[in-house]
Amino acid sequence: MEKKIIKQKTYMYMPEKDYAVYYYEDKVLPEIPFHYHEFYELLFFVDGNLDYIVGDNIYHLEKGDLLIIPPGVFHNPIIHNFDIPYKRFVLWISVFAINKIFELDEDAAMFTKESVENSYLFRSKGHISATLQVSFRTLFESFEGKQICYKSEGYSIITQILILYNRELYNSSKNIIEEPKDTLISNILKYINANITEDLSLDKVASVFFINKYTISHKFKDVMKISYYQYVIQKRLSIGKYNLLEGMPVSKVHKSCGFSDYACFYRAFKKEYGFSPSKLKEVHREYMNIE
Repeated sequence: MEKKIIKQKTYMYMPEKDYAVYYYEDKVLPEIPFHYHEFYELLFFVDGNLDYIVGDNIYHLEKGDLLIIPPGVFHNPIIHNFDIPYKRFVLWISVFAINKIFELDEDAAMFTKESVENSYLFRSKGHISATLQVSFRTLFESFEGKQICYKSEGYSIITQILILYNRELYNSSKNIIEEPKDTLISNILKYINANITEDLSLDKVASVFFINKYTISHKFKDVMKISYYQYVIQKRLSIGKYNLLEGMPVSKVHKSCGFSDYACFYRAFKKEYGFSPSKLKEVHREYMNIE
């Protein structure tokens, strides 16, 4: 069946059922809105001068850093300048593909456990960094060339990358960065996430942080590339979408994510995704290749 074109703003589905890998080397970069995906993203940082927002954390990236971004987690780069081109490999892995790896070895799923939640950054150095860079380059060249057995080779390389990361987690390695930059924006993001069903008006947040609401608004727009209220709405919608997929009744989901009533949730959902909440499971099943 031919897939319908669905309006997509804060999320993207996989272009292929298994995985896709890209290499970018940018000297200019169009503004990328704060967004999340329905799949896993692994970003191996080769060079550049930037911070990266993942969830409510902000990291300053160094050569050899590996970001592991799960589905549904908002993220975006903050480019400081292009004196050094922004170079990185980007690997997208579908939930379907990652589950195939987990079926082979349940230990491969360690990085998804709640006990290591928010461990998004693996700071590789020396031979580990070199190994990862070779892995990503080989994976990219294999995927681009589409030579015979490229998918088997791809699964093998992806598994090796995950093994490296999981072992670092298991050994509580100091290379797993759990103390991101402490900034006003990161603190506000943490507050929003912890109080998503409460009053999150600018007046309320300004009073919590003892700062002018216009300062928050301008700072938020500069760093996040979207307005404060857009971010709050998108966060609430992402939680509502997750709860719908988990089976929560449509009539109750608005309360779980901070909307005042169902009508407000419905309008925001339809505007953001292009279809009604009741259609979500159907669209999700089609795009996630679920039979």
